[in-house]
Amino acid sequence: MLTRLLGEIAREYHQLQVRHQARGRDGAGNAAHRRLGHKMAELADRFERLLEHWAPEPGIADAWRQHLRGRGPRPDGPDLAEPPLFRGTTDGGARIEVRRTAGNDGVDEVDIFCDGARIARESGPWTLEAEAIEPVTIAGQVCIDSNDASPDAISALRDFIARPGREPPWRFARELYEDGLIDIDFALTARGGRCLARLGADRPTSRGRAARARPGGTRARYCVIVADAARARILLLATTDSGLAPTLMPLTEVADLSRPQGRARDRDLHSESRPGQRADTFAGASSGHTVSDHRDSRRRETSREFAEDVADAASRVWRTLPACEIVVVASPSMLGHLRPAIARRSGGAIPHNVHELARDLSKLAPAALHDALATAGHLPPRGRREPLPRLQREVGPRRHR
Repeated sequence: MLTRLLGEIAREYHQLQVRHQARGRDGAGNAAHRRLGHKMAELADRFERLLEHWAPEPGIADAWRQHLRGRGPRPDGPDLAEPPLFRGTTDGGARIEVRRTAGNDGVDEVDIFCDGARIARESGPWTLEAEAIEPVTIAGQVCIDSNDASPDAISALRDFIARPGREPPWRFARELYEDGLIDIDFALTARGGRCLARLGADRPTSRGRAARARPGGTRARYCVIVADAARARILLLATTDSGLAPTLMPLTEVADLSRPQGRARDRDLHSESRPGQRADTFAGASSGHTVSDHRDSRRRETSREFAEDVADAASRVWRTLPACEIVVVASPSMLGHLRPAIARRSGGAIPHNVHELARDLSKLAPAALHDALATAGHLPPRGRREPLPRLQREVGPRRHR
């Protein structure tokens, strides 16, 4: 990555140099000539800064300086590995990493690793914002973010972000970069933002202003399971306030399970839409009656199996949390299957409180579901952000021409 970046800067510098020299012949000292000179100086400063902090070997650094001046070929090193976009652990202790890689035809791709072995490759940009609620699901794995950088390095990064304008703590740059917390220019990454948010640090928002994270970091406290016979969703709500005080955090979906045959009609599942007729003959007279083919019992059994799958997926989520309230929302029949399945998994060393609502809300969007559960008293209501104050302009006396 470093070699590629240095090469790109050198190539842009050389292109500007050609234009700068041409402008100099046409008329040295004009505005266009000066702008090109300023751009070249900025590129040279960045080039030197990268060499100083990321290429400590004198021979390599001197070779790159000669290349920038057009006096030597492009060196092959040094290089830095792509930092992780995500690094965390599952409830089973497996290590999950997401790293960017160059795909075919220059298309951005990411590789997903589990304990060092690649388990998936995804195309397109991959992002996990600083506001993402843990745990997160990556390639079907429910994960909690973790960091390898030392506490001293993370503390230095937190102090630097909280007090902008100071010199970055470059002595920790390599381990912060290798943990994916900063980029090569010592700018905070989304992963770095998640790390500082967990520590309750001040972190910059997308507009560049400092935003104070909630004291103690944001923690998921409510695990919501909403299901019917064909579909189940698992959602999390994070809040740092106790009780049912309004929260600005959204109800976020982390898993979606489906069983399409749960909504299928009998004629779609069986060769006959109704059980068949059996004819009996008594004293020369025939009569017919319906023969049960156990369709209802089969539907109940498949619903029970689906409920077990849903409880397994939900337990993998709530086991990664230190404590949470479990809210189960389902139709009465599905709730009857989910209740024992969840009860078998919600005990253990960290017992969880389970709340139930016998309503079919499976088709509601997360915000509408949040409002419905808040009305029922199972979730804190959604808060409303205060409107931004209007800018007050000082109006001076009008000038007359």
